[in-house]
Amino acid sequence: MDLVRGILHTYFIHWANDTFAHLDLSVNGQDQLVLLSAFGISNWLTGMLFILIALKAKVLAEAALLLILVAYAVGWLGMPYAVCRRDAKRRLLRPLHDVRLLRCVFLGIGLIGI
Repeated sequence: MDLVRGILHTYFIHWANDTFAHLDLSVNGQDQLVLLSAFGISNWLTGMLFILIALKAKVLAEAALLLILVAYAVGWLGMPYAVCRRDAKRRLLRPLHDVRLLRCVFLGIGLIGI
């Protein structure tokens, strides 16, 4: 999944914006695209690390999945301290936020079940 997101964020950035993100590029558009592309780089990294863990270090799989859950939680809790407003409700980004949140919840439930 992360490799697909990496491809979309880096090579098909305008299509991904028009299809999923719906960012308003009339205000600091180039900066927004650079940030979106930077997220794509991190998606490449995590996607390749997941493949490496699956092939060479399966014992680390649970820890890696737990770290993802912790990282999302720390980031979500840290946003107010960085004076970032979660105003995605007013935009079309809200569904994407909900998908990521659900992914974390299901990941946590899966780890508890293991």
